[in-house]
Amino acid sequence: MDGRRTCPDCHRSKPLDEFYAWRDGSGTRVDTYCKECRKMRVAQSQRRHPEANRAACRRYYAGHRDEIRARRRERYRSAKLSEWEVDEAIARLRGGASREYVAEEYGVNVRTVQRWLKAERETIQGP
Repeated sequence: MDGRRTCPDCHRSKPLDEFYAWRDGSGTRVDTYCKECRKMRVAQSQRRHPEANRAACRRYYAGHRDEIRARRRERYRSAKLSEWEVDEAIARLRGGASREYVAEEYGVNVRTVQRWLKAERETIQGP
């Protein structure tokens, strides 16, 4: 991003790269405070209201508990697979097996299978 912006906390003019930015329906939005000041404000808020922070974490975890546990199981399972098993899975994919079938057979999700394929392509072609 081009341009500069002044942070109202530290009163310094900084390039837009020093501010958090996100996209929404109306285009790219840039935060009012620089990254450094935003981090300090969040930490200060968490120190002032520790109960609210813990309650928010509990609410988030309760709403996402199943997917968090599934990601943990996935990381654990894919870490336990040997290099030979991964190579065998890639060979099956090259032989025409679907990603979903290979993922189910090896107990991982489809995204992990896609990462294996990408890593194998980069090994053959180079980064």
